[in-house]
Amino acid sequence: MDNVKVYNLIDSLGELQRIAPQLIAEKAVKGIVDFCAPVAISVKILSPGMKPIEKSVGTSSHLEILKKYENKFKGLDVASAEFALDFARGQIINCVSIRHPKEYSGLISVLTDAESPSKHIIRQIIDLYTGNIILALSLRSLERYFNIMEFIEKVFPELRHFNVEGILIYREENPQKAYWIEQNEKKQVAIDGKLMKLFADNSENLDTELSDEIHSMAFSKHKFKNIAWHRFSLGGKKIICLFAGKFKKSELVFSKFRSLVADIDQPTGYNDIVQAFRRLKEDHKQVVKGERVAAILETAVAINHEINNPLTAVLGNTQLLLLQEDQLPEEVIVKIKVIEKSALRIRQVTQKLMSVVEPVTTSYTDSLEMLDIKKSSIPDQ
Repeated sequence: MDNVKVYNLIDSLGELQRIAPQLIAEKAVKGIVDFCAPVAISVKILSPGMKPIEKSVGTSSHLEILKKYENKFKGLDVASAEFALDFARGQIINCVSIRHPKEYSGLISVLTDAESPSKHIIRQIIDLYTGNIILALSLRSLERYFNIMEFIEKVFPELRHFNVEGILIYREENPQKAYWIEQNEKKQVAIDGKLMKLFADNSENLDTELSDEIHSMAFSKHKFKNIAWHRFSLGGKKIICLFAGKFKKSELVFSKFRSLVADIDQPTGYNDIVQAFRRLKEDHKQVVKGERVAAILETAVAINHEINNPLTAVLGNTQLLLLQEDQLPEEVIVKIKVIEKSALRIRQVTQKLMSVVEPVTTSYTDSLEMLDIKKSSIPDQ
């Protein structure tokens, strides 16, 4: 069997899931004709209240024969059938019904010469196309409508842990209906042409100059340290999300957002599932890393609060004593300076904890690891 034809057949079947429903019949006919070269073929897809989706190839006389046997096939009320025409014609007709669980129905019928090399596989090819047409139609019917504002309100608290302070979100097909949310405000906004051009012309991490331009568009009264954006898929639609805040790595924010989307928007197509699984493995590492950083920072805040207050008293009193060092014995002054040095080191450690960007561990004992604060933090300027 021609390998090129096989590869083209696989591509044709896969493409059914990516094209508009109105093109499915045409694509199926082309795929079957390219692979099997039948005498005539007809693909019809029906949906209540909609114009039939159909495509036929063949002479008018051959199509008349197909139509006659299609009517006969419908009267049998079966899923598939094969009809052998009289010996003089030496032709075979295969009919397979398209039975979608919801509103769609239809039929594929093919007229083949009895001497054709493809006569033994034509039925399997039709079955393949029927199954993929049903899957493609199912994917269309499974596309869900998501209320963008309700969704973003739900996920915003989760993203706050990643230092996201504001989110702009809209469907790529409808930029005039975008939503902005931050801590104390949520509103609907329109994306103007200038911002759309910025998204089209630039990478997903915007530099300082572009960030200033976005700030000037008055989504918020605040100025944010970082701004990054990315395209995602939600409910079968492409959406644009712009994140603003104090986050250091936009990849962590993107990964967390994808995981939140995945919780409510399960993939259904084979290609979608494969891609989602690959992203899941990549995002899992990023999200775990981000959550570790968030946990460390939350611990650092608690440590700073609980330790720095008494530490300030210790440092204050040691420095007051050192102001009177001419009245104190030398050995006492030495001990006070050791206390001061140790207190300053504790303060430095708590400050380093607050600047952790990527956890790096080192061996503490044979069975225990500890955080390497120096390697995990932003270097001193």
